[in-house]
Amino acid sequence: DEVGTVTSFGDLSYLQEDKYEAHVKDLVKKAYDQNRMNIYTLETFQKYASRYKLWRNQPRGTHRGLIIVHNQDDSYDVFADARKAWDYISPVEQMHPKPGIAIIPGNRGLSCSQVCSNSGKRCEQSQLQFANTCEELMKAFACEAGCGHQMGYEIPSYVVESSERTYRQCLVADEVVSTCGASHPITRRLCACI
Repeated sequence: DEVGTVTSFGDLSYLQEDKYEAHVKDLVKKAYDQNRMNIYTLETFQKYASRYKLWRNQPRGTHRGLIIVHNQDDSYDVFADARKAWDYISPVEQMHPKPGIAIIPGNRGLSCSQVCSNSGKRCEQSQLQFANTCEELMKAFACEAGCGHQMGYEIPSYVVESSERTYRQCLVADEVVSTCGASHPITRRLCACI
């Protein structure tokens, strides 16, 4: 054996999906019982990040919309995204797409305000995050170069400019809250219209 070479990681069976999910659900239950459960949205995340000294720019280290922080006193703080952690939080804390919301792909360079207006609808900014997933983008665009993370108020979008390094890539953002009025000349937006 070489010095510093890892020969065993020990028993990792606790990482098997069923065991891990049971463990996560137990931590969530304890967090609720101990008043250490925090429900957030991307729009409110920075308030929690500042108060609890989390990564400030965006939710990091998430598991299905959860951030679990093990504290020095052996307690856990749990942070749950209201739009993503549906398997773990109560129905009244969950945010779902509004009934009647339409996810509509736009033409190059248009804002979601324009895209929705062209469809006889209006853009609903609070609903844009539901379109901000690779799964939703892949329903609307080919995403030939896959799905990537970028920053911009005009995301979610699909890059149509061939001179860009992200050409034919679908873009999601988890650091910036998308706006209805934003647009970019090299992309097609994916919009939430009502």
